[in-house]
Amino acid sequence: MSTGSYRIVVEKLGRIARPVDEVRRQFGDMRHHEANRVHRAIKIKCLSDDGTTCRYVSELSLLGMTQRDETIMVRNPDGSLTNDIVAGTNAGTRITQTFRPDGDAATRRRRSYFAWMRRQTASSGS
Repeated sequence: MSTGSYRIVVEKLGRIARPVDEVRRQFGDMRHHEANRVHRAIKIKCLSDDGTTCRYVSELSLLGMTQRDETIMVRNPDGSLTNDIVAGTNAGTRITQTFRPDGDAATRRRRSYFAWMRRQTASSGS
């Protein structure tokens, strides 16, 4: 058997009825996520945050199995966010989020997930 891999990309588009600067700020504030359990099913623990780069651990239960990931999130100069999962269940996954105004009081958000999947294939001659 030889191994191969392929990349899965999933994109989600959405509209949030809040101004773009507010949305960017809230989505990138992992200390707020940690302190206020913004996503009740996900435990967040910030390890470090210098204002540009935040390293955090997230933990959740999915189908009775615990998933624990360590992520490095970068707040990019254009207001987008890049999350690289560097250790854990989903290591190697990248999540990007971009935000753009939709009028004066709303935001269009694009979230993209990039993950590598491994597969087993039969090798020739075996």
